[in-house]
Amino acid sequence: MTVVDAHCGGEPARVVVSGVPPIPGDTVLEQREYFMAHMDHYRTLLLTEPRGYPCQNANVIVPASRACPSADFGFLILEQGKIYPAMSGHNCICVATVLLETGMVPMATDNGGGDDEEGGDAGVVTKFQLEAPLGAIDIEARCAHGKVGSFTRCIAIVCLSTLASQPAGSTGGCVGECLST
Repeated sequence: MTVVDAHCGGEPARVVVSGVPPIPGDTVLEQREYFMAHMDHYRTLLLTEPRGYPCQNANVIVPASRACPSADFGFLILEQGKIYPAMSGHNCICVATVLLETGMVPMATDNGGGDDEEGGDAGVVTKFQLEAPLGAIDIEARCAHGKVGSFTRCIAIVCLSTLASQPAGSTGGCVGECLST
């Protein structure tokens, strides 16, 4: 497995960018269900001692599904205690950062230099979409010199049919805007 450790405000997330076999399912939500039932040993490997610790989370990058054709990638969220949230703002930010900083999603470039009026490097906004088990997430990240500086938008586009098929309370508590700075 190829794994990149990241954090969002100090909250850790381990992002698996390759090495997990294909996960059956027509949507990321169905892949999540399969992973929970048949592949939980990956969660245990990534999150428990000696490789993990009690606060560690992990995310598995998967291809976007046909249900979300505009997404660049999908991702599954793995947490301690055999918990698989349908959405997590901090995990979404970590996944987006890793995808951008590893080049899996190309950063937008500014041929004009990208400097703000005060001479600092303001960066250029890169826009793309991710698919979480809950649904599509629009991402806007300000990037400069190969690094993500901030997120200007991280909004979950909630598909009501996805929510309707979930047991009550399984959305992970995050529906709507995750971060706007």
